[in-house]
Order: sequence, then structure tokens, then C-alpha cells
Amino acid sequence: MKVGIIGASGFVGGELIRLLSKHSHCEIACVVSREHAGQYVHKVHPHLRGIIDLRFTNYDLEKVISSSDFVFTSIPLKASIEAMPRLVEAGLKVVDLSPAFRLPTPMDYVEHYGAIHPDEGLLRKFIYGLPELNRDEIRASSMVANPGCMATAAILAIAPFVHVLEESGDVIIDAKIGSSGSGSKPSPYNVHAVRYGVVRPYKLGSHRHAAEVMAFLHKRNARDHEVLFSAHAVNMVRGISATVYLKTYEPLEQIEAWKLLRSAYDSEMFVRLVKDKTGGFRLPDPKLTVGSNYCDLGFELRPNGKRLILVSAMDNLVKGAAGNAIQCFNIMNGFRESEGVDMPPIYPT
Repeated sequence: MKVGIIGASGFVGGELIRLLSKHSHCEIACVVSREHAGQYVHKVHPHLRGIIDLRFTNYDLEKVISSSDFVFTSIPLKASIEAMPRLVEAGLKVVDLSPAFRLPTPMDYVEHYGAIHPDEGLLRKFIYGLPELNRDEIRASSMVANPGCMATAAILAIAPFVHVLEESGDVIIDAKIGSSGSGSKPSPYNVHAVRYGVVRPYKLGSHRHAAEVMAFLHKRNARDHEVLFSAHAVNMVRGISATVYLKTYEPLEQIEAWKLLRSAYDSEMFVRLVKDKTGGFRLPDPKLTVGSNYCDLGFELRPNGKRLILVSAMDNLVKGAAGNAIQCFNIMNGFRESEGVDMPPIYPT
């Protein structure tokens, strides 16, 4: 299958190229970058030297359409909204890695993205691309919106416990993310001398990925919860560690929490449960997921059993972005779901 990648020069675009370059059913037909058009891929992604012998092409939708059977879009929200109608009209299957089609209604975009979504008809056709929860819908769809990286970490932690939550109350999410989460574009705040050593809070209680968590809770009929989603930029390159605080309507025992997690994820190839009594890594740590498509989940219960603390760890560029997108690509096309993304993590890093 011939694949095009629009927005291939960023960190996520580089991961798409890296992973798809070894995919048994995929030929990368074009990699699009306005800024780097004409340059070889390895000039922007030096780790891919000798892996792929392609040059970036300029942004030309018609050329992408004529050369591709499937397209990944990894471009800003507005650019994705502008490009998508033509890609869909051309009959291409698409996984969009921007926020442009993640939320269920146009009004959901006002608070976190500053404007009503302009294309309600197209928005409603997209499926939220989290395979562990929406596999059947993804399989039947030709248009999939890849989740936000921190939203993925939070939702996978919360999902097994939705039906035991208190009827109302706060869902509190505290996420830490590495520097690659801010993208490859330089700014005064992500140069090494400024970024190194930080634990920098931002968007306290109001990170835009909260909208995706709210949409998930509403879909599961948990409508009376406020999601307080805070993020911190921390001193690592890859990785997300999300700590989620929940209240349950009645006390949970350890064995009950284990049963809920295992019932949800025992058959899921990319979710690992981590809660050990000994050793240096007793709960999920993003260091142990680097380069992989795994999400590691663990938990603790407060003594009264009604407060549940969940920990979710993943590589923000793989399970949080490119790897999950390829997982969706595989499902949409009937390929083995783990094709191209079944590599183990790298350790030590």
C-alpha cells in the first residue's frame, strides 16, 4: 500500500517514517514538508540515513492524492481542516494526527481551540482512534482522528474504572511530558540552556487534552465530572507520566482493581500492567517504554479504598502519536495490528 505523510519533518513525522519504513505492507510514496522540500529525509532526520532514500516534496495535495492510497496528516489544526475535504473527496483513507477531528461536536472546540469547528459534517464522520476502546469503529472507518498524547495516557488509565466512579466530582490528571512533546520548532523556551533541568507547570487545570477526556466520559455516560488536567514540562526527551486521581462510589479492594484492569486489558498487546512489591521500577515509568508502542498502567489505593491513584506511562512519540496511528492504519486495512510497531522498548536510555 502506498502511503503519503503530510507534515513529515517534525518529530512525529520522523517517527512515522521510521516505523513505516519497516512495515511489510507499506511503501512510503511521498513525504511532504514545505520548509524542507527538495532535501533528503536524512538531512532532517539524521537517524534515518541509509533507511529511506526519499526527498521531501512541497505541499501539493493533488500530487499526494495521485501517489498515495493512504495518508497520514501531521500538520496544524487549521491546515488539516483545510486539506481534509479534498483528501476525503479523493477516496483516500486518512489518519489525522492533528487535533482537528478529535472532538465530537463543533462547539467542543471553542474553549480549548478558540473557535467553533467549521465543518460539522466531516467532523462527525471521524472516529476517535484509540484501538483499545474503539477497535471495531476504527476497522469500519476510512477517517480516524489520532488522540492527543496525554489524552491517550489518561483515558487508558481511567477507562476500566468509569462505572465505579462517584456520580459527580473531579477527575484530576497531572501529566509530565518530555521536550519532544513541544515539537521540533525552536523557541526561546526550549533551547537546551533554558529547558534543561526544568519542572515547568503549564495549563494548570485546563490543558486542551481535557476535552478529549470529557468526550470519553460523556460517551460512557459519566457526565457529571469535571476534568482538571494539568501538564508539566520535565527534563526528559521522550515520555509521558500521567497520574490520575479518582473517587469511587464504594470502597475498592486491591483484588477488585486488578480484576477491572485485567478484564479491560488482558487481551491488549500494547498495554502492560505494572505494580510490583520490590525492585526499582514498582510502578510505570516512561523510561521503560522509550521507542515502543506500550502504555504501562499501575495503581495504588488509599486505605479507605475510595480514592484510586492511577499511573500511566508511555513514549509520547510512539503510543502517544505515530505508533498508535500505525496501529489504527493496520486495523483499517486488515493488517496484523502490531505490524511495524511490535518492537520492544530501548533500555537503558
